[in-house]
Amino acid sequence: MICVVTVVDSVSATSMPINEFIIFRSVHSYPIKQILLVGDNKNTSDVIIPEEVAVIFTGNDRKKIRNAVAEIEKENAKNSIKTVYHLHHQKSAFAFFSAVGFLGVKKKTLFTVHSTYSQRDLKYKLSSIFCALNAKKVNCVSFAALKEYSTFVKALKRKSVFAVPNGVDTERIDSAIDKTNKRDRNALVCVGRMIPLKNHEFLIKLMTLLTENKLLLIGAEDGGTMRALAEKLGVADRVEFAGLIGRDEVFSRISGCAIYLSASKTEGLPVSVLEAGYAGLLPVISDIAPHVEIAGKCKDICVLPLDLEIWAKNVRALSQSPDLFKKGERLSKDIKENFSLEKMHEKYFSVYEELAK
Repeated sequence: MICVVTVVDSVSATSMPINEFIIFRSVHSYPIKQILLVGDNKNTSDVIIPEEVAVIFTGNDRKKIRNAVAEIEKENAKNSIKTVYHLHHQKSAFAFFSAVGFLGVKKKTLFTVHSTYSQRDLKYKLSSIFCALNAKKVNCVSFAALKEYSTFVKALKRKSVFAVPNGVDTERIDSAIDKTNKRDRNALVCVGRMIPLKNHEFLIKLMTLLTENKLLLIGAEDGGTMRALAEKLGVADRVEFAGLIGRDEVFSRISGCAIYLSASKTEGLPVSVLEAGYAGLLPVISDIAPHVEIAGKCKDICVLPLDLEIWAKNVRALSQSPDLFKKGERLSKDIKENFSLEKMHEKYFSVYEELAK
């Protein structure tokens, strides 16, 4: 048996490592032992981790991390279980590699790059390079992100740097969507943290041109900056801020919308776009490489440069299209065929098996 130790910064309701890895594998009874190592001091969210998954909160305390890893190695060796470490977030990965130098576990590590590299600041890049060079293997969550990743790391590690594209949990979406919810063709939605890279400011400005539409924003807020902008521009009555809500509630809420918006400046391979597409919404998204990668495999996704007039014209046309909902059904099938979570996990398990050797 293999024990997969998933290393993350924190536990969050919208976290992909928690939802699409830890919980998904538990629900589907994957034949592995799971341990969650968290670079936080406690679980401040309302996420329920499956009982069979051991959870260890270490914060960024190197001594606690080192002791936790040493105990994991000792216990698994006693039971003839092979251990691999999957590091999803840079902050906790940096602390992990800084702590385990003499434990001999680096040869069993996979570091996942969840975002495109080129648009990030120097601190992010240096931290990412440090983690990548310490890890045995490195994967990016899209081929676009792989192409943009550090040429130095790729040249040095060669085939140990590769892509495993993200997947979408179609079963969970099917079970959570409110099928009685009537879809509103004028309802727009975006899911994501309100940070500058996600570019919510563009979407709120867009609403000044889309007077017939309303916009639902789901995700952790930024201290009120976007709310203040909506008030200033006179669109607050048509922009709803839902805040950070549970994943199933997200699916239920978006099922009443028709068009998904993402004006992001950088992504890895955005799961929120894949989830919206599978739920039958038509995405209108920025022309960054990961978005283009999705559109290359799925019809009816609208990829546009960040120009307010162009976006307004295309959103209006989609809202009024008689084929709007038929296109959504077709896109749902494309997403399921090309971005299956099961296929994603098959690829990850082949990597785990190599590391376990």
